[in-house]
Amino acid sequence: MSPREIAILRYLTGVFVGFVFFILMGYAGWQLLQSTAIVAFSVAVAALIPNLFKLRKK
Repeated sequence: MSPREIAILRYLTGVFVGFVFFILMGYAGWQLLQSTAIVAFSVAVAALIPNLFKLRKK
């Protein structure tokens, strides 16, 4: 293999690794965002349920 081919392969490998890393980071960030939203939602629901029972008693 010529040095030029090796350089091209290295470049392509770098691009591929960067692309995969970018996708994984985006996916991890999205999962984190979703889990944060789910936690916030469940906390809000847990806070609302006692209030709903209080309103029904009245």
